[in-house]
Amino acid sequence: MSNGPQRSSSRSTRRALLQAVAGSGLLATGVAEYSGSRGCRPADHDLSEQTGSDPVERWRFERADEQFSAPTVVDGTAYVGGESAIYAIDTSDGSQRWRFETDSSPVSAPTVADGTVFAADRLLYALDAEDGSVQWRYEPIGL
Repeated sequence: MSNGPQRSSSRSTRRALLQAVAGSGLLATGVAEYSGSRGCRPADHDLSEQTGSDPVERWRFERADEQFSAPTVVDGTAYVGGESAIYAIDTSDGSQRWRFETDSSPVSAPTVADGTVFAADRLLYALDAEDGSVQWRYEPIGL
């Protein structure tokens, strides 16, 4: 069995993924494992072997001592969970659109559907995607 077509297909898939991410305005420089503990940082990755060139940073969103969940990108906004907050970030320039304070660190990446951002820590939140206002929150019994 030849690896030629698979390797070519794999490169095409990677290239298509990177083009889609770059087209959304969000630059991927590698996916970091999020352990939920302080002090963990993303690993350094050299993408030049896979893409033929190094990515160019378009913007950076940082908050002191914060780690972020994986982003969910919808209609030019990246939604991420930080330590005790959910952020909406403009993917064109990296500016913060809104911030919603949570009770504790979100446990996974936010999900967006029909103009609503869903995020969870010990509660489940439904937030308006435009302004971050609370549509509803749910606290499971016994937590």
